[in-house]
Amino acid sequence: INWGMLPFLIPAGELPFANGDYIFIPDVRNAIEDCRKEITAYVVKDGALKEFTLGMGDLTEDERTIILKGCLINYYRAE
Repeated sequence: INWGMLPFLIPAGELPFANGDYIFIPDVRNAIEDCRKEITAYVVKDGALKEFTLGMGDLTEDERTIILKGCLINYYRAE
């Protein structure tokens, strides 16, 4: 979170994507702002989209704000 990275969680087991695949996460900013615990994402591969779910866990208000600002430096710069 310090560097604005999203702490996505995926259940144990086989990953829904492979090394080199692209992942598309529409409306991710709104999901963070709305405190959603699950976000719909898509693997982009071979011209098709395969849907899967990413978890976000419990984020504090400060953690969400740091992510939305881009990083901890920007968070403190805005205060």
